[in-house]
Amino acid sequence: SFSLYKHESMQRVRAAQCLQSWPVNVSLLGLFLCLQASATAAFVSPTHLFGPARTGPLCMTGLKTHGSFNAISTKSLRSGRSSLHMIAGAERNTEEALDEQGLGTTLGEWAVRVLQSGEMEDKVRASEAAAKAWKAGKLDLGPHSRPPDRPARPANVAVVDWKDTGVGKQKKSLQNEERRVSLIHSIAHIESYAIDLSWDAVARFDNMPAEYYDDWVQVAMEETLHYQLLAKRLQELGSHYGAWPTHDGLWTAAVSTAEDHVGRMAVVHTVHEARGVDVTPATITKFRNAKDEATAQILERIYTDELTH
Repeated sequence: SFSLYKHESMQRVRAAQCLQSWPVNVSLLGLFLCLQASATAAFVSPTHLFGPARTGPLCMTGLKTHGSFNAISTKSLRSGRSSLHMIAGAERNTEEALDEQGLGTTLGEWAVRVLQSGEMEDKVRASEAAAKAWKAGKLDLGPHSRPPDRPARPANVAVVDWKDTGVGKQKKSLQNEERRVSLIHSIAHIESYAIDLSWDAVARFDNMPAEYYDDWVQVAMEETLHYQLLAKRLQELGSHYGAWPTHDGLWTAAVSTAEDHVGRMAVVHTVHEARGVDVTPATITKFRNAKDEATAQILERIYTDELTH
C-alpha cells in the first residue's frame, strides 16, 4: 500500500485534480484503485527505488502537495528567476538547432530523438530545440512515434544498484563540501532522468488532447533547465555529472507503467514525485545553513517549477 507516504490522501486528490483537465472520466475512487493496483501488482517498493524516505535525497520532480510551500516566500522565489536563468547560458536559436539536428517534423519524432541522445549535452540540445520548435508551431503531432524501452544515457555515468550508491547512508553534515557536492549530484541525476521521463510521456502515449502535449513540453523545458543549473553548479564546485555512481530506479518505475497511461501519471508523476517537494524546503535550509546560497537559490527555482508539474 501507499501508507509509507505522509500525504497519501492529498496526493490522490491532487492526482484527480490533474486528470480533471483531460477528457478522461476518472473518479477519485477509480484513481484510488489504480494507485493500489499499481502498487501491488506492477510496481516496486519506494524504498527499493530511492532508499529510506527519511534520509533519501530530493526524489524526482512533478505534481505534489503544497503543504510545505509556505516555508519559502513566493515573492523571493519569483524574483530570482531572471538571474537563475542566466546560469544556464544563453538560449539557442531554434531554427539553427533544428538544422543541426536534422531530424523530423513531428513532436513524437523529436521526443524520440531526445530519448535516443546518450550524452547529456546532446540530450539537452535536442530537448531545447524540440520544445522551442513545438511552441513556435514548427512541429505537428503527426503519427505516433514509438519510444525506446530505455533511454540512452551518458557513457561516463556509472549505474549500480541503489544500495551501492550510498543514498541514505551518508551521515556527514552539508557543512562538509564533499557531502554537499554529492547531494547536488544526486539531484542533477534525478533531473536528468526527469528530462527523459517528460519526453517519454510525450512519445509513449498517443491520441491525447493537445493540452496534454503542451503541458509535457513545458515540463520538459523546465526539467532541462533544472539539469543545466545543477550541472553548472557541480562544475563551479570542481565536480561534474558522472563523478558519483547512480541508480536507475526512476526508469524501473517507468517500465512498470509503460502500457498504463493513468498508472504512469499517478504513480511516477504524482506519488513518487511528491517526495521531492516534501523534502525540498528542508534541503534548501540545510544548504543555506552551510553558506551555499547559490545552490539554495537553484533549489528554490526548481521547487517553484515543480509545484506546477
